[in-house]
Amino acid sequence: MSKKSTYDIIKCLMEEQGINRKILAQKAGLNENTVRGYINSGNNIPLDSLIKIADALDVSIDYLLGRSSIKKINNMEYLCLSIKKAVDNCFAKNG
Repeated sequence: MSKKSTYDIIKCLMEEQGINRKILAQKAGLNENTVRGYINSGNNIPLDSLIKIADALDVSIDYLLGRSSIKKINNMEYLCLSIKKAVDNCFAKNG
């Protein structure tokens, strides 16, 4: 199965949330033509714009990039995952 592109993910999220390019642009603080270019022509999205779009759509950047199926994790979940990773690394090093 092929991985969805960032542009496809953004389009799906916009559809789910019932917003159009103009609303996404407003929420992200970006120019509507810029957003149109990202979505329609597949222009590369600069990191600062990607962050704004992720925030506007209330998802993580990893979700937008197709690296995670989890739309957004809260701070407590992030903290728990970080602690688990640190503990796992400690055990892996110390056997």
